[in-house]
Amino acid sequence: VAGIIFIGGIKRIARVTEKVVPLMAFLYIIGCVIILCMNPAGLVEAFKNIFIGAFSPQSVGGGLLGVTVQKAMRFGVARGLFSNEAGMGSTPHAHATADVKHPCDQGIIAMIGVFIDTFVVLTMTALVVISTLYVGDGVLASGSAEGVTKANMAQLAFGSVFGEKIGNGFVAVCLFFFAFSTIIGWNLFGKVNMV
Repeated sequence: VAGIIFIGGIKRIARVTEKVVPLMAFLYIIGCVIILCMNPAGLVEAFKNIFIGAFSPQSVGGGLLGVTVQKAMRFGVARGLFSNEAGMGSTPHAHATADVKHPCDQGIIAMIGVFIDTFVVLTMTALVVISTLYVGDGVLASGSAEGVTKANMAQLAFGSVFGEKIGNGFVAVCLFFFAFSTIIGWNLFGKVNMV
């Protein structure tokens, strides 16, 4: 499927991504909103845990010593780059080829993309994970992390509300679309760089 899209050139890549990317983001955000609406007590508890954790004596002490800030910067920047590629210099290729009336329009689209990805999607994911796994009878609420890895946290979170099969399927479909659109985008970046 990717090959057929690649052969169609930049116009086909643009047509596919302008349909797939908003759809995948919308689908994922709707899934997150459903979970958060079905678990309002968990959401309140998640915010409470975030603020208590951020302002605990240990966190404040670590921040004062600089260790927390250093690690947050290192991992935050790394995750931010892998999340939306801001600052990597890859997405300007796609934005530069856009056919818009004014370059400013495309600049706004570029900024909105980073905002939606970094602020909306990542915050929703964090709230879903914290409100389902870390509060109430969540797997990580008791401190036991048996069977929980960084790779399966989203599946466990969605599975705890939608049921294991539907939760795993939902995350798999969303991950497929995220990965597929990345493959299409990087193909375009590679072609542009070769030229």
